[in-house]
Amino acid sequence: MINDNNENLYLNELRRVTAPPGFEQIVVSNLRRAKARRRRLKKLELGLSGAMVLILAIILIFTQVIQKQEYQMATIEEKGQPAKIIPVVEPINYKKEITRASGEPQTIFILEQVSDGLIQQAKY
Repeated sequence: MINDNNENLYLNELRRVTAPPGFEQIVVSNLRRAKARRRRLKKLELGLSGAMVLILAIILIFTQVIQKQEYQMATIEEKGQPAKIIPVVEPINYKKEITRASGEPQTIFILEQVSDGLIQQAKY
């Protein structure tokens, strides 16, 4: 294991290296290009997401208009007169069914023969 003093001695013995000429300019220009590329990608991303939202909004509005036109066309007869509107959903009153079922006895007797032999004591 090398202690800190020996490590500093080895580091001090190494010669200093200088960057090649134009190294800083290359690094700075590469950073600028990368930053500009990230900015362009961000703008493209925002533009594409905005376009998708716009397309979805157009589709929703278009389907609503189509459905409204179909409904209006269905209510007009061939003569140009408004057609008689027939309700598709009718209310159903289950109150009578419930009261009718509750008025009957609630017990059900099932009569069936249990053994093959005739049982004289059983009275039905």
